[in-house]
Formats: sequence, structure tokens, C-alpha cells
Amino acid sequence: MVGLINEIEAENGFAWNARLIMFETWYASMGDAAEKNPIFNGYRYNPERVEEVRSTSRDFLDFQRWNQRAGHLHRHGDFQTDWPTLENR
Repeated sequence: MVGLINEIEAENGFAWNARLIMFETWYASMGDAAEKNPIFNGYRYNPERVEEVRSTSRDFLDFQRWNQRAGHLHRHGDFQTDWPTLENR
């Protein structure tokens, strides 16, 4: 499960990238003040990378859907393991 959690929550993971996508509207609405806002620097937000981040997020979701359709949702009891994510990379 650690591998899947890392893919979702680690730096540049799915949740990290989703946050950057949400920042896009906020950043645009702030104008020049956005450059001074520490949250954008802390997450290394760069408006020029938004499309790359969107693509990475779509790839992650597509890969999870593919695993599900292919029946690669291995389980141990009631818990899904991260093996489908790790074995197909």
C-alpha cells in the first residue's frame, strides 16, 4: 500500500498535482500579489507547468482505470495492495 500512497500523496504525486491545478485559478485572480504569496513558492507553482501537471494527473487516473479493468486489483483480505501499481511500471 505504501507505493500507491506515494503515487497519490508524495511530492509530484496525484494529490500534489491536483493542488497545483487548483492553484491555477487562485494564482490568476491575485495578479501581481501572487508572486509574493509564500504558498505558491512553497509548492513551486509555475503557471507554465499547468498543462504538464494536468497530463501527469490524467495519466495516473488512466493507469488506475486500466488496472481496474484488467483485474489487477489484488487483495489481501479486505485490503487492496499496491502490487498492480508497482508491477506494471
